[in-house]
Amino acid sequence: MSTKLGKYYICDRCGTTSFLEKIGEGETDGGFTKFDKFEEAEGWNTVYPEATHSMGSSKLLCPACSEKYNKLMQKFFDDWRDFDRRG
Repeated sequence: MSTKLGKYYICDRCGTTSFLEKIGEGETDGGFTKFDKFEEAEGWNTVYPEATHSMGSSKLLCPACSEKYNKLMQKFFDDWRDFDRRG
């Protein structure tokens, strides 16, 4: 049995999970600071439901929930724009 290193993503809305495998390391600051490189998290989105954008307020959404969220926000802004024009 082999162990894989990586990140485990869990959608904060529906609970869908995804594993992103570690694919290497990179360096910054001339070799003093290292960071891990992971597979691309395609479609995953971080949203900030509160206006504060404070630490801990972000939510991680899977591709399906990201699409639903983006459609909902687009409808909200379109409705607001229509309401503002009637003003």
